[in-house]
Amino acid sequence: MDVLYELVELLPTSYRVPFPPKLKELYQLLRKKRYTEEELRAEFCPQSKHYFNKLKSQLKKALLHCILINPPVWADSPQKELMDTCLKEFATYKLLIAGSSRLAGIQLATQLLSKAQRLEQFDLVYVISSDLEFHYSVNEIKTGKAKRYAQISNKYLELVNAEKLIRRYYGKVMQICSTKSKLSVNDMKVLREAKTNSLPLLALKSNKFNHFIYNIIIGKYYAEHDYPRVIEYCDKALQSFSKDHPNIAALRFAFTSKKIIAFIALEKYAKAKAIAKEASQLMPMGKFNWHLILIQRIIICFHSGAYQEAYELYKAQTQYQCPYSLLAEYWKIIQGYLYFFIQAGRIEAYGEERFNLGKFLNEIPIFSQDKAGVNINVILIQILILMQRGHFGRIIDKIEAIQAYARKHTRQPETARAHCFIQMIVKMEAASFHRASTERKTQKYWQQLEATPIRFGQSLAVEMVPYAALWAIILDMLEHKFRAVRAKRKTTIR
Repeated sequence: MDVLYELVELLPTSYRVPFPPKLKELYQLLRKKRYTEEELRAEFCPQSKHYFNKLKSQLKKALLHCILINPPVWADSPQKELMDTCLKEFATYKLLIAGSSRLAGIQLATQLLSKAQRLEQFDLVYVISSDLEFHYSVNEIKTGKAKRYAQISNKYLELVNAEKLIRRYYGKVMQICSTKSKLSVNDMKVLREAKTNSLPLLALKSNKFNHFIYNIIIGKYYAEHDYPRVIEYCDKALQSFSKDHPNIAALRFAFTSKKIIAFIALEKYAKAKAIAKEASQLMPMGKFNWHLILIQRIIICFHSGAYQEAYELYKAQTQYQCPYSLLAEYWKIIQGYLYFFIQAGRIEAYGEERFNLGKFLNEIPIFSQDKAGVNINVILIQILILMQRGHFGRIIDKIEAIQAYARKHTRQPETARAHCFIQMIVKMEAASFHRASTERKTQKYWQQLEATPIRFGQSLAVEMVPYAALWAIILDMLEHKFRAVRAKRKTTIR
């Protein structure tokens, strides 16, 4: 389904699709809203799963054909439009040569070569120059041209091999940084080797290589939680790119957003806010990166205690529906926290704000998915809102499951603070929600929490709101009396 939605979103809403009636109907349904596969089949074709899958396959082929023949017009991104034109012309010249229209193909290849060089498409330049060398050596014998294209071909073969090497290092670094919270000695060795072997390639002064190399270096420093170095190398990366690079806006955005996380980790919130605001202006409104940077701006507000500002940023984005499932989860979590802060009197809402806790929990299952960052926030929002509503019995019902989750998913360094905070909530229930007793029973975990620094990787997922701020509000909600609350008993049918 994600592939279909990506293809649908590439075509402008005004585009008239030349599809048969059934495919057109399916396309229009996908345009209206996001469905799960089961929901879409139930609404569109409940009678036959086989027929539904066949229509989906046909629609995918039809959409690919539309995109190939009429590529999207990237009005907000000239660099993407230039790249699309280059790739389309490359495919065209290859088809011309294969179809015995060699002269037309060679003419197009000659025009395309400089464009591919400017875009640093090393593999395309190598293929084009090799074809031109062959043509002027065999079909239209011109020794001078054949020699010139041979030189270009040899040079770009080296660049293709260098790119292959650097992408391999980049892949290793991203695998380590994205999937591991605790790094082994071997992981650190791989990160050091990737950095050491990549640095010499900076001498090539290639924007494409610089993008990979600086990501490798920054990934290493993120893994070591060396945030000043992260900022230093983000600045070096930004200075390394030529201002006329066709993809300069996206490159600036990528490294600017990495700096934001580092500034938050260093608690330099004013600097983080200024950079985040600047980065948000680099991306078109409503697109993936625009939503991503706005989420970061709200998290900055959460960490600096600017809850009202966070609310205003959230309200400003609601006119742009987020079509990206990954980011949609974060928006739901932000909505949950904002609702909690409104009810706690930290935010003055523009009107009545409603929050359906049951729907929220159904949309983001807690225990069925191993996504520690998202899940921890969902657990906390659930507990916070149940406390506000006085549903202490329901909290007790969930304690055992929460403890099991904490044992399984919060034992890594990145989630050490989350583990302490969840244990404080468990002790709060053991203290019968009595404030003084809770403070006494949680003192050990509170001290551990204070002694453990917030560790940010290249994500802000785990501690979206500082636990110290949440704990202060929780204590304010507790009373100086013990609550005689019993959990609901499970009944057995005999």
